[in-house]
Amino acid sequence: MDTPVSITKLHELRAQKGVLIATHRGVMGGNIIENTIGGYRAAVNMGSDIVEMDVPRTLDGKLVCIHDGMERRLFVANWIPTPMLLERFALRRRYMNQSLSRLSQTPCRFEDALQALKGRCIINVDRCWGHWQKVCEVVARFGMEDQVLFKCVPCEKYLKVLESQQTRFLYMPIIKKMQDFETVERFNLTVPAYEFVFSTPTSSIIAPEILSKLKQKGILLWGNAIDIHEGGDLCAGFDDYISLTDDPEKGWGKLIEMGFDILQTDFPSALHNYLVKKGVRRA
Repeated sequence: MDTPVSITKLHELRAQKGVLIATHRGVMGGNIIENTIGGYRAAVNMGSDIVEMDVPRTLDGKLVCIHDGMERRLFVANWIPTPMLLERFALRRRYMNQSLSRLSQTPCRFEDALQALKGRCIINVDRCWGHWQKVCEVVARFGMEDQVLFKCVPCEKYLKVLESQQTRFLYMPIIKKMQDFETVERFNLTVPAYEFVFSTPTSSIIAPEILSKLKQKGILLWGNAIDIHEGGDLCAGFDDYISLTDDPEKGWGKLIEMGFDILQTDFPSALHNYLVKKGVRRA
């Protein structure tokens, strides 16, 4: 952990703004649908520095933006998951809003999402590690290597893909166990941040001495305040739910105390207001 970390646009944003906000799948609610260009733009307009997007691949090898496995909720229909469909069919599916009204909006291409967000925010691509080579090619074509952050649980198969690229893409490991640190360090990668998943505040991966060493090296720490299951399994319950229904000091505040530089949320405006009020983010 002694090698200096390359300064990236992510570091520059941290220095400029303070604690950064990452929005999970973009904003969702009403007629704004997750993982759509509208949802991504809304997230940026609500204060997000980073937009997380899911990028599966269709059967004919095209990249679309949707969280595969969520089709029944998004379309209110039994539907084969996106990667099993041809792009021309995937892009025809019309979303349903929260009032069960059919919208004209349909899934978007990854290329269109990149074009819409170029120069506006950091993009964290998820659920695409099985086809990173294809994603790298598209990102490089748009000249957005410094704007796109790849992530996955450290796996040699996937890290070899990034390491083999002529372009230095940004990578953020998802740390769930101590062995994950060792796996990452075996590869020559540009790693500006580490994402942590922990179910208890005493987890060994977030021991103060470990987080301190990472920060001394220049690595930013990403914490997940999002709720994808009941039980607070991503950040020991220091999440959006307790922050918004009880007291933000019991949720977001705990993550700040632990030293996290980036918080992922489903409620960017509320988080932004809290961070500014707390004095850890510039208005």
